[in-house]
Amino acid sequence: MLKKARQEQIIQLLQSKGAVEVSQLCRIFGTAEMTIRRDLDELAAQGVVGRTHGGAVLSENNLLIERPFDVRQAQQCAAKQAIAKAAAGMIKEGYKIILDSGTTTFALAKMVDNSKRIIAVTNAINIAGELIARTNVSVLAVGGSLRANTLSCVGHIAENTMKEIKVDLAFLGVGGIGEDGSLTNASPVEVGIKRAIMAAAKQRVVLADSSKIGREEFSRIADLRDVDCLITDSKAPKKILARYRKMGVHVNIVRM
Repeated sequence: MLKKARQEQIIQLLQSKGAVEVSQLCRIFGTAEMTIRRDLDELAAQGVVGRTHGGAVLSENNLLIERPFDVRQAQQCAAKQAIAKAAAGMIKEGYKIILDSGTTTFALAKMVDNSKRIIAVTNAINIAGELIARTNVSVLAVGGSLRANTLSCVGHIAENTMKEIKVDLAFLGVGGIGEDGSLTNASPVEVGIKRAIMAAAKQRVVLADSSKIGREEFSRIADLRDVDCLITDSKAPKKILARYRKMGVHVNIVRM
């Protein structure tokens, strides 16, 4: 196998698993340990991966690489739970809602109880699977091209479906929110569906833990002025949150 093709497959493995070991890669590619180490060293020099003693992990500095869902789910757990709890309190009897893909929206899905009759729309297969067990929740699962890293359906099929519906409330996940209020995401293929979700809702709520405040990812989705509410945690920088409030956005700060 050519070096370029092998390195591309190493990146794909990292995107799905979060970390790889030299010995594991030697077995997969049938290649000498020295060759694999050279591959990883080259990828590290490019800023694509971070080297560990026995292998490599995804580089935290590479904005073009999405962390696998299970890796992201294990991060900022307390903050995500607190944000999800506050978001769940916004859902009222008879509401039609959209839950975007994401680890915080998944935490919210787990908190949706069966006490209220609602219609829930989602393009995330894990969220649809979580909600379908509730007898009072009618679930509309939006299909499309399924992405392994986000468990979301994207593309023109998903976007066109979203354009045909109107809901009371949409909960959005983002990769980062810049100091200027720009809503961003690591992958450009997610942008279209997120914009379609925003367009379908009367009220838009962004769920973002403090690690995302002041951080900009590769692809711009929209502006914070385009949403009604931001729910974040108490570790978020106060100066940046003050700027957001000046933009006319209601900022709900939850404590963990």
